[in-house]
Amino acid sequence: MLGILKERLGLYVGAAKCFRKAVNLSSNEHCDMARINYGRLLIKLGHYQKAVEICSDVQESSFKSGIWYALALYKDMQFEESSCIYLAIAEHLAEDKFSMGDVLACVAIIKYVLGKPELAKEMFIESFSQSLPTAKVMYALIALGVLQKDQPLVALTLSKIEDLEDVPKSIEDFITVLSYVHIYQGNYMKAIRKTSEMVHLLPNNSSLWFILALTLLHSLEYMNSPLPYARAANRAALIALEMRSLKDNHRQISKIMCIISHSFSLIREKRAALISAQKAVHCTPDARECWMVLNKSLDAFPNKQASNICEEVLYSPSLTFEQIRTNSLF
Repeated sequence: MLGILKERLGLYVGAAKCFRKAVNLSSNEHCDMARINYGRLLIKLGHYQKAVEICSDVQESSFKSGIWYALALYKDMQFEESSCIYLAIAEHLAEDKFSMGDVLACVAIIKYVLGKPELAKEMFIESFSQSLPTAKVMYALIALGVLQKDQPLVALTLSKIEDLEDVPKSIEDFITVLSYVHIYQGNYMKAIRKTSEMVHLLPNNSSLWFILALTLLHSLEYMNSPLPYARAANRAALIALEMRSLKDNHRQISKIMCIISHSFSLIREKRAALISAQKAVHCTPDARECWMVLNKSLDAFPNKQASNICEEVLYSPSLTFEQIRTNSLF
């Protein structure tokens, strides 16, 4: 219970330690549950090899244990092994047709990663035959259509996605996909308008304000007068920060701070851009995008030494958290 509480608070390292102790102290009856939770936290922390090891030790096969084991293998870039586990889950452990459809969609994603887009498309279609696809499956299919420049596939999927019952449960994902598809199709004003409509319907949703800010920023280069849109993006990002939920973790908050800093730079408020970038780095010092916006904001000031330190951190091939903190300006 302590591990779950810490996870809810975004304290993943502490939660992982709790689950590790639970694995060591649990009886055989409860050990599998502790292993599944421990493996899940290791995946979130990026310790994929250890997650594979822990998930493979689960004694009794179940849908949940299989899903986390397959995901750990996928994250560890063991794509063929992950695909085999997903297929076994779909055949033997899927709890219902909806679950089977989602699992087959995971296999389709792996096939695309392996350079087999046509096979991925076939797997998606097979997942549709199992049940009415869930929103996330439809989002993945739209993404495949965009990546493959398959306009008919994108149009067909978009025509069906708004009828799905579970769209309201994942409204942020839905609007994100819809916005990027409109931008991909060159309909920049339509992307802004659709996102704005959802913000007006759900004005207390931080994620929707953040998506609106991103949509505005992605559309800037195509606008005749970009400055007002940059100001609007800045305001939307600031509101997203104000409306954030207590469930938001540091990384989610730092993403908002990065957008705030970038938008301040665009409207030439140099000091505000620098302060926001500094806050982003303080919030998540191991996130490369935070150092990118800090580096950009420092370019507006004469102190090039600070900018050089940022570049050294940003372009280093491999940095641990401790190395980044050692190189930190603060």
